[in-house]
Amino acid sequence: MADQIARLLSPQAAAEYLGLSVATLATWRCVGRYPLRFKRIGRSIRYSLADLEDFVQRRTVGGDPEAHAE
Repeated sequence: MADQIARLLSPQAAAEYLGLSVATLATWRCVGRYPLRFKRIGRSIRYSLADLEDFVQRRTVGGDPEAHAE
């Protein structure tokens, strides 16, 4: 359990990971624009690294993923 908590990122760290602003993440949370999961712990917002990685993976568009497999 402690390992899972250690992998929770602040909105600042999550925004940096995604290359976005903290305000963009706040807007997405408020309006539900994208299915980016987050955790509310008291007043704090945290993002799981696994959820961020999954979000990025699901946003992949185009190309043939098998084209470069050897």
